[in-house]
Amino acid sequence: MRLDTHRLQTLDQVREFLAGSAGINLQPQRRADAYALVATILQRFDYALLRKADKGLLRRFLSKATGLSRAQVTRLLRQHRTTGAIIERRGAPRRPFACPHRAPLLKNNHEPETSLEADHHPPPTPSCSPGEKLPAQTK
Repeated sequence: MRLDTHRLQTLDQVREFLAGSAGINLQPQRRADAYALVATILQRFDYALLRKADKGLLRRFLSKATGLSRAQVTRLLRQHRTTGAIIERRGAPRRPFACPHRAPLLKNNHEPETSLEADHHPPPTPSCSPGEKLPAQTK
C-alpha cells in the first residue's frame, strides 16, 4: 500500500492523521520506498529544528506510515542527522566468516612451516563464496 503524504504539510495534519488512523494497520512498504519517504518527511518538516514533542510525533508517524519498527526509524534518523541522507547500508559483510569446511584443504595444500612461523602466523583461511559447492568430505 502506498501512502500519499504530499498533503501533510503541517504538524497539526500529522496529528490528525495519527488520531484518525489509530485502528488502521498499514502494510510495510518496499525498503527503498520507506527510506525515500523518511528522507522526504524529515526534510519537509526540518526535523532537526523541531521541539522534542514534535520530533516524537514525526517518529510515530514515520513508524506508522512505513511499517518500520521504532528502533529502525531511530537508526534512520541518526543516519540522516550524521550524513544528511538515508541510504541502504545492507550488503555483504566486510570480513565474511571463515568456512570451516575449507580448513582441511588448506592444510593439505599449504607448505610446511617452521615451528616459529607456525606459532606467530597461522595460514590464512579463505571465505566461502555464495553458491560455492562444498568439497567432498574424506573420512
